[in-house]
Amino acid sequence: MTDIVSDATSATSDKACPLPYISATFNLGLRSKKILAAVAVKHKLQVADIVGRDKFAHFIDARREAILEMHAVGMTHAAIARAMRRERTTIISYTNPVRRARKRIYHARRYREKQAVRAAT
Repeated sequence: MTDIVSDATSATSDKACPLPYISATFNLGLRSKKILAAVAVKHKLQVADIVGRDKFAHFIDARREAILEMHAVGMTHAAIARAMRRERTTIISYTNPVRRARKRIYHARRYREKQAVRAAT
């Protein structure tokens, strides 16, 4: 976590705001802005892509990483939800390790079933 925030510090130290879309639209804390900027740089995306509604896999991966980083530094689910423009229950499901494990098992099972059907035809 410290590596990500320290990498973003250089991006957020300019006098002009490095995240004009976020700053103009939301009143986020500095911590969430730094985390969003760091994850955006790491994944070579814009912050608007991470907080947006698109469901491309690389956007979702970056979004999940940003949510988990914010949760790791102690932000509340409500604060993360405001930063990510999501409902609080969505953030809870992202940060719940038991639910994530169940989803992985479910999707792996569905994938294997699809592969078995394809092999049978």
